[in-house]
Amino acid sequence: MFQSLLAAAAAGGSFLAGNRWRTATLGLLLTGAAAFPAKAQFSYSAGNASTVSSAYAALGATSTAITVANTDDANSAPQNIGFTFNYNGQAFTQFVLSTNGFIKLGSVAPSGTDLYYTDPQAYTGASALESTDPADVNIIAPFNYDLEPGTGTVGFKMETTGTAPNRVCTIEWANVSDKQLTVDKQYGNMSFQLKLHETSSQIEFTYGPTVAATGAVSAFLGVPAGMIGDDPTTQALVLTKLSSAPWTTTAFQNTPYDATQNRLNVRSNFRPVSGITYRFNSTQANDVNVAQIYSLGQLPIPFGAPHAASALVINAGTSVRPSLAVTLTVSGATTFTNTQTLTNVAPGDTVLVTFASYTPTATGTNTLTVTVPADDNTGNDSKMWMQEVTNDSYRYADNGPASTSYGLNAPGLWLVKYTTSQAKALLSTSVYFGNDAGIIGKRYYGILTDDQGGELARTPNYTVTAADTGSYHTFNFASTPAISAGDFYVGMGQVTGGNEFPVGVQDEDPTRLESYFVFIPGTGLVDLAGQIPVRPMISAVLGAPAACVAPDNLSVSSVTATGALVTFDVVSGAQDYTVYYGAPGFTPGGAGSLTQTVTSGAATLTGLNTTSPYDVYVRTNCSSTSSSAINGPVSFVTTCVSTAISTFPYIQNFDTPAATQQLLCGFSVVDANNDGFTWAQFNRDTLAADGLVGTPRSAPNFMGYLYNAASAANDWFFLPAIQVPAGQQLRASWWHAATFGGGQVWEERLEVKWGTAPTVAAMTNTVYPATVINDTTYTQAFSQPINGTGTIYVGFHAISDADELLLRLDDITLDRVTGFSDSRLASAVNVFPNPTAGRATVSLTETGATRVSLRVIDNLGRVVYTGTMADNAAKNIDLSNLSNGLYTLKVTLDDQVVTKSLSVLK
Repeated sequence: MFQSLLAAAAAGGSFLAGNRWRTATLGLLLTGAAAFPAKAQFSYSAGNASTVSSAYAALGATSTAITVANTDDANSAPQNIGFTFNYNGQAFTQFVLSTNGFIKLGSVAPSGTDLYYTDPQAYTGASALESTDPADVNIIAPFNYDLEPGTGTVGFKMETTGTAPNRVCTIEWANVSDKQLTVDKQYGNMSFQLKLHETSSQIEFTYGPTVAATGAVSAFLGVPAGMIGDDPTTQALVLTKLSSAPWTTTAFQNTPYDATQNRLNVRSNFRPVSGITYRFNSTQANDVNVAQIYSLGQLPIPFGAPHAASALVINAGTSVRPSLAVTLTVSGATTFTNTQTLTNVAPGDTVLVTFASYTPTATGTNTLTVTVPADDNTGNDSKMWMQEVTNDSYRYADNGPASTSYGLNAPGLWLVKYTTSQAKALLSTSVYFGNDAGIIGKRYYGILTDDQGGELARTPNYTVTAADTGSYHTFNFASTPAISAGDFYVGMGQVTGGNEFPVGVQDEDPTRLESYFVFIPGTGLVDLAGQIPVRPMISAVLGAPAACVAPDNLSVSSVTATGALVTFDVVSGAQDYTVYYGAPGFTPGGAGSLTQTVTSGAATLTGLNTTSPYDVYVRTNCSSTSSSAINGPVSFVTTCVSTAISTFPYIQNFDTPAATQQLLCGFSVVDANNDGFTWAQFNRDTLAADGLVGTPRSAPNFMGYLYNAASAANDWFFLPAIQVPAGQQLRASWWHAATFGGGQVWEERLEVKWGTAPTVAAMTNTVYPATVINDTTYTQAFSQPINGTGTIYVGFHAISDADELLLRLDDITLDRVTGFSDSRLASAVNVFPNPTAGRATVSLTETGATRVSLRVIDNLGRVVYTGTMADNAAKNIDLSNLSNGLYTLKVTLDDQVVTKSLSVLK
C-alpha cells in the first residue's frame, strides 16, 4: 500500500528493497554471522563496476568476421577467444555469439536463437539473462534485444590483440538496430563491443555512435544488459537505468531483474555518448569497500553534539578478513580520529560501523574521511563526507544538488528525525522544492510532530510559485514550539497528492535506518529505509524561545492593483509591530524585504506592482531589545487592469506575462467539475523538468490542461472581453497538440464556444465542435465565424477523457472574417477521382488564399495525411496506404476551412 502512495518525479522510477545489515559499534559485532548462500559468490560485484569514457574504435580489416546463418536471429559456431578466460571460477577458451546482443561462454550454444523480450515495455518473453533453460548460463550481454541490420553495413566481428599475459578479445556487433516490436524502432543504427581481458578477467561493454531511427516516436524500451554465472538466480550482475536519464547514470546490482524493475532502459532521444564504457572487475581476494558514510550535512553546536558518525563497509572480496581496522578522520574546523576493529568479516558481509562520538567546538567546515587498509582494489578503500558546523541548523543533505524529487499520491507528511541535547525552540524548517511544474500553485506547510506523526505545531499553508522550484523554501513557525532534549520530528505536509513531486532528494543507497519517514493518514509513520534509496533535503533551525508571542490571525484583504490591507490580532503589552512584505520567498529583514511599523493590528500597503505576488509576515516588538518570532507568510497577488480586445488581429502567444503570473491579465479559468485540475499556463522548462515530452509552439509558454487520472476533463479558459466591430464577424484560430509520455501519445478532446459572459452558462454558441486531438505536432485549427455583437467572450473547453495527459494550446489569433463566402470557396476546391483507388488530385481555382494546408481525417478523428499546396494549382496526394472507407478532406485557406468527403475504394 505504501509504495502505491509514493511516486518519483523521474518517469520509470522503481523502488529498491533495503539491505539487511550486520552492525558493529565500539569494535563489537552485534548480530550473528551472515548466512552464506548455497552457491559460490559471483565473481563480479556491483561494487567493482564503474562507468568510464573512452574512444570507440571499430574493428577493422585485421579482425575476423563471425559467420552466422542470418543477421536477424542466429547463433554462431564456437569461436576461439585466443587465450584462456577465467570467468566466475571456470576457464573458457571459446564463446558462441548471438546476433541479439550477447555471447555465451563455452562451446555449447544457448537454448535458442530468440532469447529476447517480445514486449520490451512489459518485459515479457525470455531474455538471455532471465531464461530458465539449463543451457542458458555463463552469458554476457551488452545489449540483449531483438536486433536487425541498421542503416550501415551490418557485421559481427572479433579480434584478439596484445601479448600474453595481457591480451584482449574484442567482440563487435556493428551497424545493428532494434527491431520494431510493440513500440516504434528507437535506434536506426548503433554499434557496440564486448571486451574480455586476459589474466585480470576484466569485462567491458563499450558503445559506439548511435543515431535515432527516422520518424521514431520516442518510447522506452527495456533492454536486459549484464552477465550471469552458472546459477542465474544467485549469480548475476545487471544494469539498470531510466529511459529518460543519461547513460552515465546507469546503476549496477548483483540481484537478478524482478518483474517491474528498470532494465538498461533506452529511448530515441537519450542515446549513449560514443565511447561510454561499463567496466566490470573480477572480485579480488582482498577487497573491502567503504560504501557509505552516514553523518549530518549540517551539525549545530552545542545542542547537536556529541555526534556519532557511521559508515557502511562491505567485504567484496573472496577472503575472510580476520581483523579489519576501519578509521574515521575528521579534519577542518574539528579534528578527531577513531578506529573500530572488526573481526571475522566474511565475503559478502555488509557491516554498519558506528564510531565514537566527537564534539565540535567551532563553526566551519569539517571533512569526514573513512578508510580501510589498502587491499587488492584501492579505488574503494576510502570515502569522504563534507559537514558544515553551524550555530543552529540541522540537515542530513550535503551541499550538493538534488538528484530528483518525490511526492505522495495522497495528502500526508514528509518527516526527518533529529536529536537535540538541550531543550530549545523550533524556529523553522526548510525544504528543497524540486524542479517540478506540477507543484506550482500547490500548497505545503511546515510541521513538527511526535514520534507517531501526530501534529504538535504547523505553519500556514504556502502556495508554491515558479520561482520556488529548484531551491530551499523556509517555513517559519509563528509560535516557535518548545522541544525537549531528545528526538524530534520535523518536515513538510502536502495539502493534496497526485501529479506533484515537491521534496528534493539526494541519492543514499542503502538509506540509513530510522531517520527519514512519511506519514499518511490510515497508514501511519513509515520508515523510508528499504523503500527508496534517497535522503530528503529537509533542515531544521532551533533557537531560544521567543520573549513574547507573535500576532495570530494574520490575513490580507481589500487587494487592489497597487495595494492591500494587512490585519492581525493585537498582543497584550506590545510596543508595536513590524510588517514585512516582498516577493515570494524573500527573507524578512533581508534582501527584497519591505517593512512597515504600526501600533495597531492593521497596516495598509501601497505602491505595489500590479499583477504581482507578495508574501507578508508580522512580528511583535515587545521592547527595544526584545521581539517575537515571525508569523507568516500569508500570500496574495495584486489584481490586473484588463481592457477589452478591440484591435484586430489580436494575437496571444502567452510568452510575455509577469514572471510569476499563472494567467495573463483578463484571462480566466473555470474548473467546472471541481476536481482541482484545470487549465494553466505552462513553461517549456518546467514542463521538461516534470518529465513530460512536449513544448510550446512559440517558446517559452503555452496554455495547457494537465490530466486527472480519475475524472474526465470539464474545464474552460476564457479570453478577455472582446469588442466586436459593428457589422463585422470574427474568426478565432489557434495551434493545438496532444502530448507524448510514458511511451505513448495520449488522446485529447477540445471544443470552442462563445457567449456574453465568461461563464459556462453563457457559452451557448458552438464555433468549433468537439474534436479529437491525437498528434504531438502542433496543428492549426480555425473556428466557424463568430456572429456576436457588442461585448462577447470566447471559451476553450477541455473535454478529454480521464487519465490522458496534457492538452497543449498556443498562438491564438482573433481577426475579422475576410475573403470569399463559404459557398464560393467550396466551389473553388475540387478533389478527383472520388471514390479513389488510392491516388487523388486536389485542385484550387482562384481562392485568393496565400496559405493552404491539407489534412485527411479518418472516421476516428485521426489525421492520416497532411500537406500544403498553392492557389491556382493541382496537387496529387497518395492515400494508397489507407483502408477502404469514408474520409474527410479539410482544406485550410488562410483563416477559412473547406471540408470535402473522400471515399477510398480499392
